[in-house]
Amino acid sequence: MIRAPRALSLILSCALASSGANAWADAAADNKQLATDLFDKAVKKMEAGKCDQQPISDREACAEARDLFRRSYEIYPAGLGALRNLAYVELGLGLLASAARSFRELERKAPDDPNPKRHVWAEYAQKELASLEPRIPHVTLVVPKEHPAALEVSLDGAIIPPPAWGTTLDVDPGTHVVRAKTAACPPFEISFEVAEKESRSVDVSACAAAKPVEAPKPASPPSRVPPLVFMGIGGASVIVGLVFGATAISKKSDACGDGDLCDPRGLEDARTAARTSTILTGAGLALVAGGAVWYLLTPATASADHATRVSPWAGPGALGLLATGSF
Repeated sequence: MIRAPRALSLILSCALASSGANAWADAAADNKQLATDLFDKAVKKMEAGKCDQQPISDREACAEARDLFRRSYEIYPAGLGALRNLAYVELGLGLLASAARSFRELERKAPDDPNPKRHVWAEYAQKELASLEPRIPHVTLVVPKEHPAALEVSLDGAIIPPPAWGTTLDVDPGTHVVRAKTAACPPFEISFEVAEKESRSVDVSACAAAKPVEAPKPASPPSRVPPLVFMGIGGASVIVGLVFGATAISKKSDACGDGDLCDPRGLEDARTAARTSTILTGAGLALVAGGAVWYLLTPATASADHATRVSPWAGPGALGLLATGSF
């Protein structure tokens, strides 16, 4: 194997390092240029919408300016001008929590900026925060302690990690959406609104610990008591009908005696008793027949809870059958 001289190896290493450094410098320069282009577009939108004033004149233009400043800063984090303008545009839009986050970051970074003129930006950010923070609304996501495993909770699309559950979170005034999902329960979603200075708790109760699935209880077999009751009522009706029939015969005999002439009033009472006898006897027989068919079509059960008993029953001026049991 032929080895390159040490001097040649050092030269090659330096050349590679120089090449890598140049590539990195070129990429950084490209990123800075792209961030600058976005920054310039954002400034035009900000000026058109008067986004750093109160009130702003064009909300849509300010929303576009905010997005451009945010993209510019993400591409080139050393560009604090984009961060500063982003904070003021968010403040103009009324996005209090977002503006506070941008001002806090500006307060941290400005003292270390290579340009000494930007160091004072930290003081400006601190003053803005002092007047801004009391206006920020808050929300607390209340998640049950007994919650399913792998529960994922998000606020406006951003995942909220478990350590932040139950803590006070800064949010912008307006409408927000909380979502929770896990394999153990159906997806949960709730939309709510908050105003300046408002604090609100959102109970993520739809995703509490999943309850064990209970086995369906076997259906209770149909009871034979109802048809027996029908038969008992029918039997009693037949007996009462027969009593009225006997009464009709007796009244007719009393009204007519052995002759052909009958007492009209007594004869009418006999006819009334006869009609009542016919109705009660017919209805009773129908109930007995229907109850018997119902009873025969109802499957028997060996359960003691559905045991039935039928016994004769007699009361003041009435006779019948008594069916006892449980439904």
